[in-house]
Amino acid sequence: WEHCAKDDTFNLIIADFETWTPPEGSSFDTIWGDTWLWDNDLDYKEYKTVITNKYSQYTDNIGFWGDE
Repeated sequence: WEHCAKDDTFNLIIADFETWTPPEGSSFDTIWGDTWLWDNDLDYKEYKTVITNKYSQYTDNIGFWGDE
């Protein structure tokens, strides 16, 4: 994080991926999920589908740890 520009070209949002909703009118170049599922009822595939459906209106590029 110390190597990233700290201006309007970069936003790091630290929030609960399942409950946070971007403000109306938001758009992002990339949304990347650092996801921990050890205490989640969904398996990885189900979780990825839920999150992709939730955030796809805000970006064309969604990534998750564990993707190849």
